[in-house]
Amino acid sequence: MDFVRFMNELQNRMTTAFAVYIMHHPTNAPVSELPTKIYVLINSVLFTIVRHVSDPAPHISREKIIEVFGQLAEQMLSAPRAST
Repeated sequence: MDFVRFMNELQNRMTTAFAVYIMHHPTNAPVSELPTKIYVLINSVLFTIVRHVSDPAPHISREKIIEVFGQLAEQMLSAPRAST
């Protein structure tokens, strides 16, 4: 149960951080399904962190994981582009 409480606290803090970031970096158009996308991103990050700390893949660096999650967040949270 302590693990679940710890993960819930991390999720709450990361959700707050995402909210602050999004408020300071608004997009030109609303992002569809924003709460769901934030939930998926945060829980993906949390699982990956736990997995990497407990059983790190020797060929994947911490820096690369951070870079990929940044790219993923940018893609998921960007407003859809207009079709030409």
